[in-house]
Amino acid sequence: MLEAALAAEPSDVRLLVQVAYVSRALGDNERAIEALHVATQLSPTSVPAFIDYGAALAAAGRKKEAIAAFRFALKHDPRASPALLGLARALLPENPEAALPLLQRLVALDPGFPGVEDALAEARAGRAAAPSSFRLVRTDDRATAEEVARALAAGSALPAAAAATPEVPLDSIDEPARAAAARLSPGQVSEVVPTPAGFVVVKRER
Repeated sequence: MLEAALAAEPSDVRLLVQVAYVSRALGDNERAIEALHVATQLSPTSVPAFIDYGAALAAAGRKKEAIAAFRFALKHDPRASPALLGLARALLPENPEAALPLLQRLVALDPGFPGVEDALAEARAGRAAAPSSFRLVRTDDRATAEEVARALAAGSALPAAAAATPEVPLDSIDEPARAAAARLSPGQVSEVVPTPAGFVVVKRER
């Protein structure tokens, strides 16, 4: 009946979302994704459509697309509890550090939201189990290094003259930068550290 109604009104976002809901209940996740993709194109500010789209994409293992859908929903409604949980769940397996503040925010907004306590426990366990990692950026002069420190703290692009390493463990960092790195919490950026090889700035990624 819903499909017949949708055939008569193919641009009805409400019907598309209903078709997706029924399709997922019947195990046809691909049909749900198809319907929700159309719904989000027709109504690009529909938070419920993007939340359902993210959930269907996540169920299909399409994590990057699911993350993008949940983030889009949160852009339009930062307090959307299902989007916060959905995004955190999508991030949890590979990045519990990023999932944790989303879940803490959700607990503050809606402490009884179904599934949040389990996800929060999982995020905390994942963060505790994950080894710490650091990103080092070297420059030849202090002024550029100070610019690097500001860029790392803000999450913006690094100066062209800066040389960044991939993420590395603490024990691979030479002194005196290692001592600076050891004092950092996840997400923090060190002061500029003078070394024999130039000036170094360290950011703890996790």
